[in-house]
Amino acid sequence: MNSDQWYFTGDNVTISSGMKSLATDGFAGIGKNNYVVLYRNDGSVIDQAPAAQCEADFSKMTMHMAAWVKMNGKKYSIQFRSVAQSRSNIISSQFGLAGALVAKGINSATGAGGRSDKEVKQMTENFLNTLNWVKSQTGGAVVPPTFVA
Repeated sequence: MNSDQWYFTGDNVTISSGMKSLATDGFAGIGKNNYVVLYRNDGSVIDQAPAAQCEADFSKMTMHMAAWVKMNGKKYSIQFRSVAQSRSNIISSQFGLAGALVAKGINSATGAGGRSDKEVKQMTENFLNTLNWVKSQTGGAVVPPTFVA
């Protein structure tokens, strides 16, 4: 993805709607055309909408580690961490040293070594802050989407 067309990008994103997983290693972006776009693992678009028409906030009880965004009447949960990384973090925290070694192996095998909790929290805050900034700058103006997966 060309970084010149984005205000915000996040890869290795877990995206779900209700109980349905939509992406375990997806992409979330806020484009310079003032659209919010969510992509699946394969690069196909899950949903896109003008930023001015989106609502978003931190997900409850996640300690600012995840957010929700409502687009086109549908609510999505997004976490800037892949499912493999989330699973390895759980294994590590639940099973001490042995769990940490297993988690390290999972991370190496899957490439999920990824982000620390601090980085995940920062990315979530950056996503929400960028969305609010774009909404405040556009005054509802919309440029048609031109993203290519």
